[in-house]
Amino acid sequence: MRVKDEYVHGSHNVICDRSGFKIKVGDVKKEWNNSVVRKEDFERRHPQDFVRGVRDDQSVANPRPGAPDAPTHNETTLDADELAGQAVLSVASTSDMQAGDAIQILLDDATFHLTTISSFSAGDTVTVADAIPYKASFWEYGNHSFCSNHGRRPMTTSGTTAYDRTGAQLAEQAARLVRIIGIDETLDTTAGGQEDQILESLNLMIKTHQMKMGLWRYREARMFLTDGTAEYTLAPTASVNYACDLSELSETTLDADEAIGQTVISVTSTVQGAAIVASDVILIVQDDDTFHVSTVASVVANDTVTIDDATTVAASSGNKVYAYTTAAPRPLKIISARRENAGNEIEMFSLAREEYFNLPNKSSKGTPVQYFYDPQSGTGKVYLWPTPSTVGDVVNYTYLDELEVITANTDTSDFPQEWMEYLVYGLAIRIAPLYGVQTPQEILAVYTEAKGLLEGFDQDDASITFGFGEDR
Repeated sequence: MRVKDEYVHGSHNVICDRSGFKIKVGDVKKEWNNSVVRKEDFERRHPQDFVRGVRDDQSVANPRPGAPDAPTHNETTLDADELAGQAVLSVASTSDMQAGDAIQILLDDATFHLTTISSFSAGDTVTVADAIPYKASFWEYGNHSFCSNHGRRPMTTSGTTAYDRTGAQLAEQAARLVRIIGIDETLDTTAGGQEDQILESLNLMIKTHQMKMGLWRYREARMFLTDGTAEYTLAPTASVNYACDLSELSETTLDADEAIGQTVISVTSTVQGAAIVASDVILIVQDDDTFHVSTVASVVANDTVTIDDATTVAASSGNKVYAYTTAAPRPLKIISARRENAGNEIEMFSLAREEYFNLPNKSSKGTPVQYFYDPQSGTGKVYLWPTPSTVGDVVNYTYLDELEVITANTDTSDFPQEWMEYLVYGLAIRIAPLYGVQTPQEILAVYTEAKGLLEGFDQDDASITFGFGEDR
């Protein structure tokens, strides 16, 4: 190669686009992309660049498009103002509605009331199964939405999704799987016979599964705090249980000042949440910051409650009133707890037994921020710290409930329908040794598969957040 600064008549220097070296023009070559490079740096265009794709025709031969889905919902509007407690509603149109349809009604408190249609008439009147718990207004512009969900499709399916088995059905199918009885035989149903023995094994299995977490077993409940009380008993049989499931709670306020000795109480509404009914437990916040605890004798006109025990302290208009039918059960475990005040929920922190009992002053009053739950046997106890100093706060908690056992062969299990196969095959494995039968490998395989599917499905989907920081 010539020296870059050598004089060559008729030639000149150039810069290689790849190496950056200065060379004579006669020592370069031009690549396919117009780059000028030294001869030793020259690269031919890659053969893969000349490959061209082949057209892929993905159209279906002789297509037969399916029929379009039928409408699954109908929207209309209220045609008049409707008060709390109404079950017969005026609407602009009942077109395409049917008895049994699910229906949602937008209320004035910006929530939906979900119920079903019992009947309709005259093209503008609908009767719903559950009365609306709050008023819903007719507006000249933008009436409240009224939606009927049919969920009907042009298919010849059964339309049924519910599937459950009684104790007798579970026992019999499990017995057939391990050939304790033949396909056409039935279990001995006499007292102490085959069916009773297998149901006993099923109940043992159910109680063992109480220790297994499952989203379908989570329940929400509320505990009502009282001034100066740090320990609360959670069991339906407790003499006074200041807790109930949220699904059973009716929460309202006094609609007038109530003097000492009153048994007829005016409230804002008796259908706020769950409806207040006779025999409900009722808690009324009195002016001395205590609860008046009684039971409901009767309910009149959705705004008046008669109680069995007269008030012992005056209670002012606007004071809280709580009512529920059944006290909260004993939780196996409290998953989380939140203190609520004025509609805001603040997370509380759980303590271990040793942490709580090592607190130096458990009677110290203040706003509860921590709790310890002691499940015990038959009766659960919640300990709060600091000890509440007012009845204004409540504690909402998520808990794991106990599973019900089967006491009669007609009882259904306390499991959701997706657990039926697991129950049958798990029961078959458990009863095989009782009758000297070896469990077939096919039964073990199905049981293992069902268990894996349930454990993978029954989990709480949540975001995972990663943080970075200095180690200290």
